[in-house]
Amino acid sequence: MAAAAKTISIREEVPSLDDRIADAFEASMSSGDLKALLDEVEQTNVDAQAQSKAAAARALDPKLRPADVAAARQQMQDADFRSKRMEAAAEQLKGLHSKAISREARQRAAEEYAAAKAERDQLVKDLVAYEEHAAAIVQLLDRLSRNTIRIQSANSGASAETWLYSAQMIARGADHEFGIQHDSLLPNLIDGVKLPNFRKNQARAHGYVWPPASY
Repeated sequence: MAAAAKTISIREEVPSLDDRIADAFEASMSSGDLKALLDEVEQTNVDAQAQSKAAAARALDPKLRPADVAAARQQMQDADFRSKRMEAAAEQLKGLHSKAISREARQRAAEEYAAAKAERDQLVKDLVAYEEHAAAIVQLLDRLSRNTIRIQSANSGASAETWLYSAQMIARGADHEFGIQHDSLLPNLIDGVKLPNFRKNQARAHGYVWPPASY
């Protein structure tokens, strides 16, 4: 019977803090990653200072044997060096972090610029339809205006049963007749709508396609 194949798992070695600090100066890290690294470096500095202080206290303990004193003194020196190294790293990492923040801000600004320009370019194309839509609205409002006058004339002598309400009162579900009563929350379309000219037209008396100059 053949022996079962042996599975060998290889664990990826986690880079040391010193390696990750060195990597930060060779790679373009995000401001968030740099901030996390900076926090770790500053905490390591705090820990090293505490270790140095504790080792110094042990080294000065008169009860220790010379060999133990030497070991404590070495630990103190190692911790002091570690602290100074972390201080230097933190100072330079702060500069990298500031540069990363500026770089990311420029990138966001560039992306927003590109998005705004793309939206603007699409609006340039879409706005061409304004003239067509405005012309249709002007035609509708002109019909409404003429019919309103016609309805008013037709209502002369009409009874309550035969009274004709305006088209916009019925269509808009209003509880009042436009042109007779005023509601600031539901303005009269004929009086309230203003449609600017899409392009400058010297032949027009003013800058609007609605209301007409004669209105």
